[in-house]
Amino acid sequence: MTAVVGILNKRGVAIAADSAVTRSRLRDEKITKNGNKMLRLSNCVPISVMITGSANFLTTPWDIVIRRYRQQRGDIRHKSVEECVDDVFNYIASNNIFWEHEWIESWIEYELEDIIKTVHKEIPEDVRSLSKRRPKTYLQHFTSNLNKLEKGWLKNGIAPQFEGYSSERFHEYAHGAIDNLFENHLDSQDELDDDNDCAEYSLILPIKERIESALMSYLTSKRKGGNRTQLIFAGFGEEDEYPSLIAAEVVGGFDNRVNYHISPENIVKINDKRPAAICPFAQSDVADSILSGVHKAYIARIKKEVKDSYGKIKSSGFNGRGDDAFDAKFFIMLRQVEVDDLLDKFNADFIQRKVNKRSVWEKTLKDYDLQSMASLAHNLINLT
Repeated sequence: MTAVVGILNKRGVAIAADSAVTRSRLRDEKITKNGNKMLRLSNCVPISVMITGSANFLTTPWDIVIRRYRQQRGDIRHKSVEECVDDVFNYIASNNIFWEHEWIESWIEYELEDIIKTVHKEIPEDVRSLSKRRPKTYLQHFTSNLNKLEKGWLKNGIAPQFEGYSSERFHEYAHGAIDNLFENHLDSQDELDDDNDCAEYSLILPIKERIESALMSYLTSKRKGGNRTQLIFAGFGEEDEYPSLIAAEVVGGFDNRVNYHISPENIVKINDKRPAAICPFAQSDVADSILSGVHKAYIARIKKEVKDSYGKIKSSGFNGRGDDAFDAKFFIMLRQVEVDDLLDKFNADFIQRKVNKRSVWEKTLKDYDLQSMASLAHNLINLT
């Protein structure tokens, strides 16, 4: 379990977090219960950061990254929270101490191997089992699946620090790790001939450049899966009249560039139009249930039951055989109703109800003092 929450109004910000942290290193993962997820970023302006997800940036724990930042740049009087966020990521990118090249090469190799395994497993089993006899068919399926995956990775675009990053530069940086993976698998392929779960590296060797291009798309895209961290910055810059909160998604990086992005919905600024906000992150289902009045699992269950029930009624009762012409016309019309349209309308109405319910909370929170906001934040974490 991991949870953090930020509560803001014009008076200030209250933040709270549990102490569970996940420390990851390639395939190894360890969860501890004594982590510090809330850290000051500055010695002179009230800006702090909360950490959820992976507790490491590559090989360095995030708490060490933040403490080093505060030691070296903590006396900068940032004009705004946004300016501080930019400075943190620029600081990380410019310090070689955070970029252990040998480890990053191993990480790139690990990510590529995982991609190839995923693509291979999507190929029909009969094509996989006959791959040696039908190499062109295997390669066609592999390429098609790889294209689909890449399209999904790129649907949200490229992370800011990788905009304009060239394929030539990526090749120069990553080809050693890529070559090493192919060489290791080609050397051991004879031992794996009967292993249907192992990709045929000898057959995909001709499209090695295409695979490298897809890997670059994966490593530079605004993806949300995998070993990620969410950094939630909150407080006041020197020129800020009211506080703000900014949540950044971080999924590693390479070549002294951090893969991070900030979605518009994760920028919360307090102003006269929005005098208060409550922002839960990570395991937020309990807090969201309190704020919206209903648990998301309950809504999912309602939608499933509506869809299942409507499908049964439609197949058994909507046969167009009524007692009179009106009945027949009515059932014909019902058969034309799409259940997905009904569910979309239900979902839109429910989202609006959640927004309305949350606005009631925010209207109340605008009058809270800092101690009351801190107590609420603390209680929401305890409830979770």
